[in-house]
Amino acid sequence: MTISSSHEELNLSAMQETLKAAALLLPIHDLDSNHKPLFDGQSRMGYPAAILLFCFIESIGHLVSRRKIDPSNAFHVLRSELFQNQNISEKQCQKLHYNYRCKLCHNLMLPENFIIDCDPYHTEVFPDINGNDVMGVNLYALLKICEQAFANIEANGIKPFFDNSAAIKSISKIRTHSGRNTRTLFTQNPSSYTQTNYYS
Repeated sequence: MTISSSHEELNLSAMQETLKAAALLLPIHDLDSNHKPLFDGQSRMGYPAAILLFCFIESIGHLVSRRKIDPSNAFHVLRSELFQNQNISEKQCQKLHYNYRCKLCHNLMLPENFIIDCDPYHTEVFPDINGNDVMGVNLYALLKICEQAFANIEANGIKPFFDNSAAIKSISKIRTHSGRNTRTLFTQNPSSYTQTNYYS
């Protein structure tokens, strides 16, 4: 974990660490004679990887929005160029948020017949769509478009997003403490992470 002196740096570091953690949970091992990955059944941890990736997508959805949006609308960002214009409707984005992000984060469950796939050889992110429901998600393909979205944000600079994002303004606004303005820095010590308020 890096020590961040600004909200922009903290957000970039958090994005990067989230994607690195997701990648660590989705290792690709050697191939068998049929060119299929050999998984040991334990080192590939799809559910926690999915939670990290869906939370990453939601955070980006809020970051790029110029107005305050409902969390269920944050996944609309998947339809944008940032995420390679995924071919899913706004309604499907909302259902994706509800059935995958919310169910996994809050209940560690998925609805019946909804699946998470870990296939590094298919590039389709959402291979199974039925009406308004996205029934299947390929985590390897999802990780790749998330990594590309982060690379684009990092290359173009995150400050323009911060300057225009309604969500960021509500989170990082200057707070008043005993008549003095405060800003928050996060520091690390050997035993724990601590949050320190600095007064100006």
